[in-house]
Amino acid sequence: MPKKFDDIVNEMDRKIELLGEEIIKNLNLSVEGYCTNKKDICNLVIYKNNNIIKNLESLEMYSVKALCLYRPVSKDLRKLLTIIKLCSMLEKIEECAVKISFVLLNSKFNFDRNDKYIKRMASLTEEIIY
Repeated sequence: MPKKFDDIVNEMDRKIELLGEEIIKNLNLSVEGYCTNKKDICNLVIYKNNNIIKNLESLEMYSVKALCLYRPVSKDLRKLLTIIKLCSMLEKIEECAVKISFVLLNSKFNFDRNDKYIKRMASLTEEIIY
């Protein structure tokens, strides 16, 4: 017996919320590693990136599959399209976290980068997601 469409959407909502929290943690770790010059933290961010991206891609494909199988109408269609768009936005945020980590890992200088702008950017991103 196939799942009800509402159950599928609720499941996707939970998954995207969990992924959003994980991405925010990764972004904050990346900024912390960058500001304190801790390369091991940045390596952890890069390591976790592959799993996060795979989960986002599978959620996006699951949304497209639900779109094809259930042929939702207006309200439900908007929910699915929002989930697909959120996956794309979260993926971009995750890519930024990884890029911040790569900047530190490729840097030849060891100094304390107490950059108020990058910390502010991370906190604003967190506010947007929550």
